[in-house]
Amino acid sequence: DPSARPTFQELDGFLKRFQAQNVEPEGPQAQSLQLAKTQDNQTDHSTSTRLLEEIFPAHVATALREGRKVEPETFDMVTIFFCDVKDFTILSAAMSPRKVSDMLDRLYNKFDDLSHHHGVQKLEVIGDCWMGVTNLFQPCQDDHVKRVALFSIDAIKVAKKTLVDYD
Repeated sequence: DPSARPTFQELDGFLKRFQAQNVEPEGPQAQSLQLAKTQDNQTDHSTSTRLLEEIFPAHVATALREGRKVEPETFDMVTIFFCDVKDFTILSAAMSPRKVSDMLDRLYNKFDDLSHHHGVQKLEVIGDCWMGVTNLFQPCQDDHVKRVALFSIDAIKVAKKTLVDYD
């Protein structure tokens, strides 16, 4: 029964009275807890490493993992692609949050696939805005504009085929 549970203030009082911050478990249970904590830390570390490598170029991910400062870089020529869903505010007001999320997920997964096909690096997705770039992380000076143009054409095609709502 949730109403019978102590409040956070009551728990805090109990812990302060017992000086729980100084109490460490002992015996086989303690070893089991320590092993579980170590495994959780390893899982967290591999997950954060994977996420860093998905989001940032290798040299930036390595610097962040090692706790080093990432120095700013300058690039002379890049092509940036911005895309948002037409009438998104109207659509999202008429749909449940789950359906809006599902629609964006389906659409932007297709954009992600296209980005790999065209050599466009996804930078970020914020709400209904998908952002990508060429000639930033992998040099392609001769055709970076063409890559984004072809990506754009294909993005419009898949957007037209993506259902807003299955129902």
